Amino acid sequence: MESSKNNIADSILAKYLDGSATEQESAEVESWIAERSENQQVFDHFRQIWLQSQAVAFNAEIRFDKKAAFRQVLNRIEQDAGSGEQPQKPRKLITFPSFFVRVAAVLAIGIGTYFVVRNFLPSNSEVLLTATNESIEILLPDSSIINLNAEGEIKYDENFTADRKISLTGEAFFEVKKQNNQSFIVRADDLEVKVLGTSFYIIAFEKDSLIEVGVKTGTVQVTPISGKKSVILKANEMAVYNKATHSFSQSEEYSNNKLFWKTAVLEFNEQPLHEVLSTLGEVYDKEIIFRQSELENCNFTGRFKNASLEEILGQLQLSFDIKVTMSEQVIITGKACAE
Repeated sequence: MESSKNNIADSILAKYLDGSATEQESAEVESWIAERSENQQVFDHFRQIWLQSQAVAFNAEIRFDKKAAFRQVLNRIEQDAGSGEQPQKPRKLITFPSFFVRVAAVLAIGIGTYFVVRNFLPSNSEVLLTATNESIEILLPDSSIINLNAEGEIKYDENFTADRKISLTGEAFFEVKKQNNQSFIVRADDLEVKVLGTSFYIIAFEKDSLIEVGVKTGTVQVTPISGKKSVILKANEMAVYNKATHSFSQSEEYSNNKLFWKTAVLEFNEQPLHEVLSTLGEVYDKEIIFRQSELENCNFTGRFKNASLEEILGQLQLSFDIKVTMSEQVIITGKACAE
């Protein structure tokens, strides 16, 4: 299907959601969404089905009849579309029934798995989702969304909406849907994080001695499993918990750079260059060696999206009197910046 003023190719939407779209295609999708509220509604429906398909795409133990599952999905989609509210003015967009049929054709196996899990698993069973080599986006039954980074794992009860509790190992970003004052609780190693409706991240790997919680919007309560005193974090605050000493260190320096694995965006605002290099080493998993005294008084402001480490280091070389040598390690040498 060709894209037009009021239509857009399903394949481009799919590429946009899985992160494989080009810059031009991403711009086309974002422009199309912004054109009218109906486009946003169509995109939201597409995204919901996409997330539902991803929610069980990594459960290799599920066995099902793909053809039967696909027929079931199509029937469910047609029923959902037929019961939805009709817009007050004539739509020039893809109609919901035919639109969802095409989406189902793109996502047949994934969506089929989703409905098989929801309809045929025993009640009160545990749902286990694991991100292996890349991050995944998960739509929970209460419409909350989890972005789970590679090597992460979540568990929750099949009857999730009755008791919104999640167990996390690894790194994840949560966008929690506020629901009738019902709390949403994440158990992450030695910590329990309790919220009502907010967005936040948790980094909690079993092998690490520290657990980090950062709040983007809203408020969360973070309580050690050991029963020690909890801390309250508000928007743009973060805390680091030391598992050995059972203590918190709290900071107001929440950074969106912690979500680089999700957004592919790095932002620096008058940040000391040695901190910039430390961040680059962390997010690109590369050892960067430098002498902090050589970078004294150097501050950097810049924003990068989908940039390679080489591209960012090249920009730093243009901005400062430094030399970059790259091999298995990155070695930075240079002169101190003028005060």
